[in-house]
Amino acid sequence: MRLLLLHRSFSPYSLTQSARYALRTTFTIPRRFHPAYSLLGRWMRQWLDDERRAEALFIIVLSLLALALLLAQYLAWALLQPAIEAAPEGSTAIAFWIGQVGAVVLVVGFCVIGFEPAITVTADEHALHLQQKGTTLALPYDAIEAVDTITALRYHRHWRCYAATHDFVNRPDGDLLLLRTDEGPVVLGLAPDDREALLDHLDARRSPSFALQTASAA
Repeated sequence: MRLLLLHRSFSPYSLTQSARYALRTTFTIPRRFHPAYSLLGRWMRQWLDDERRAEALFIIVLSLLALALLLAQYLAWALLQPAIEAAPEGSTAIAFWIGQVGAVVLVVGFCVIGFEPAITVTADEHALHLQQKGTTLALPYDAIEAVDTITALRYHRHWRCYAATHDFVNRPDGDLLLLRTDEGPVVLGLAPDDREALLDHLDARRSPSFALQTASAA
């Protein structure tokens, strides 16, 4: 686990990193397939206005729909089996198979197919800006108390359970970046190279040498 504390001792490394990241740096976390962002999932998010409650309700509703679809298929087959076997190419058989396929396509299209939007992480001279579609969060560097690298398992078992946690993940596995701030924990799911680059950027921005350089420039 890598931990960056709020204060670090002066070193030439910090000055080098400050010069290296003088310009704005942008990282992108690609979108990913996520059924909770299907039409049904997005509707529940808008209705409940609570991401975690909406996701829990979505799982329950999707499970009930899958069970209802399975029972409906068995019931329809039990009722129509004699007519279908008597005339495999008749109107009853055709209607049965069209109904079965249509029901599956409808449930999959409305309740399963969905993509979690891509996330943009922009690090400028003064703050870290996080954006995911309609959600934005700005973190001034002096508001970041500490930075940890955590496993995805610890995130799902621990940090994701807190209502105050801000999630910008889009990755179900691998190491994640945990920013401890006065606004609550913030979790980022950057790729390994981007994560190391952002760690270096935060290390340079939050070091005493950078604060001294910024004050002198002002």
